[in-house]
Amino acid sequence: MIHRTLVAGLVCLGLNTGTIGAAESHASQKADFHAFVNWDFRYRKKLKGWQATATAIQKTIEQWYPRRPTHTVAENGTPESLRRFLYSLPKQADCDLSIVYLASHQSPEGEWDFVQKKLQSIPMIAAESDIPKHSGRIVIVDACFAAALHQDPGWNRALQSSTLFASSASEETKELDFRSPHPIDLRRRYPAATAWLDRQLGKDWDGRLSFLGFVWVQTFVTSAVAPTDQKGWSEFLRRCEATAEKFRRDADKRLASRILFSPSSDSPHPHSERSLR
Repeated sequence: MIHRTLVAGLVCLGLNTGTIGAAESHASQKADFHAFVNWDFRYRKKLKGWQATATAIQKTIEQWYPRRPTHTVAENGTPESLRRFLYSLPKQADCDLSIVYLASHQSPEGEWDFVQKKLQSIPMIAAESDIPKHSGRIVIVDACFAAALHQDPGWNRALQSSTLFASSASEETKELDFRSPHPIDLRRRYPAATAWLDRQLGKDWDGRLSFLGFVWVQTFVTSAVAPTDQKGWSEFLRRCEATAEKFRRDADKRLASRILFSPSSDSPHPHSERSLR
């Protein structure tokens, strides 16, 4: 497993009104980002786009919340290391906002395929992890058949967090390629997102991003106001749903999956169960 922790200093990336991602940052709030990403598979498709997505989401949090953010990214770990990762997530007193990104190959039954060729139930791992409760936590599940987890009572009891799923319980997710004009020229169609990704991911980025990663960044660069509370984050995550649906309708439905937002039980805007079926 490759494990790296980046504790950024007080850095403001200078977002100004009228520029890309022009939402005002929140220097008074502390947001942590923690990711667990399985991508370096030897016996099936590598998930390089998902590795890049973790970095992209981290960069958006840094821009919106520049107050000494803590970023931990665990890559290609074992089921045991995922348990430790979940157990070590920040507590309520540690930060105002806790963003957690989880990515891997997943089966329709909610089992994760780890790079060590071990298939295990993610709801069971979550239930065994004694995850610290945090009312400001948002969990992002970027995997095929992602919303299958929502159907498991064990998962819901363990997480108790607002969750963004990359796909419905019956869908696979896709990888997008910003370097190729086929089957869709993403750089021409989405210039603001492309410019931001080029700048933030740098010259070593190979152009690949998960579909959810694209949706997150596209919603980010078109946000006039940064989320500051649970209501604001609920609105942002619902806009992610709308961004995915617009891509499906106007760009290429073959590359799209349904992005689904499920708020925590104390969310001010109850979620319709219809969209998670």
